[in-house]
This record gives sequence, structure tokens and C-alpha cells, in this order.
Amino acid sequence: MKQILKKLILLTAVAILCGIKVHAQPDPFYPLLLAELRVTGGDTLPDGDVSLSDTTLFDTHMILSLYDTTNISRIHVILKKNPTCGGSLLVQSYDFNTVQRDEYTVDLELGNYKGMLRCYGEAVIEKSDGSMTQAFKITR
Repeated sequence: MKQILKKLILLTAVAILCGIKVHAQPDPFYPLLLAELRVTGGDTLPDGDVSLSDTTLFDTHMILSLYDTTNISRIHVILKKNPTCGGSLLVQSYDFNTVQRDEYTVDLELGNYKGMLRCYGEAVIEKSDGSMTQAFKITR
């Protein structure tokens, strides 16, 4: 680890001395910091356990953490059983001014779906100028 750090410092020093300009790439997801799928609920069995079968209905939410909330127009969401399945369970756009949020956290209620033990989602932020972030992909 120390050798890697030494090499990194040496390369940085050489770049500065040689006048090499290093440009940081802009974050393709900004202002989105993180997105996760939260799946809760399920059918409660007589013994109090939760049924985890393919027919169990689960309450599905997408939770977004943001760096910044200015200049966001819409949030576009896709929800699927897995990334390669042809059909989507949900393709929805949300007006940012109407979504449930707390400071820099957005909670999108996506609905109730069967068999959501494993699922896949995408979140795209549409900015006020019409530009879009890259799709933030989530596998649960």
C-alpha cells in the first residue's frame, strides 16, 4: 500500500513539474449521490414469519440521496425483475416538486409487486435545462 501511495505522489509531482494538466471528469450522475431499492412487507404466516414466495406482495420504494436539490426538474425510474428481462414492472416519471423528500433524500413509492426478493431499477435525473444524468443502476 505504501509503494502505491509513493508512486501516486511521485506521478503527481512529475505531472505538476511538467505542466501536465489533469482534468477531473464530471460526475455523470450528479446531483444523484446514491439510489437504492427498499423492499418491505410481505405476507405474514400464522407463526409470525414472513412468506417469501414468488406470490408474496412487497411494498417497493426507491430511495435517492442527492448532493444538491437545485435545478432538478424530474426523476425518471424503471423497475424490473432483473436487468435482462424484456418487460418492465414500472416506467415512471416524477415531478421533483411533488415527490416526498426530506432535505437531500427522496422516497419514491413505486407500488406493490410480487416476488421482489431480487429486483433491478434505474434512476435518471432530468435537470431544469433538459439535460439528463446517466442511468444509475440498482440491483437488489
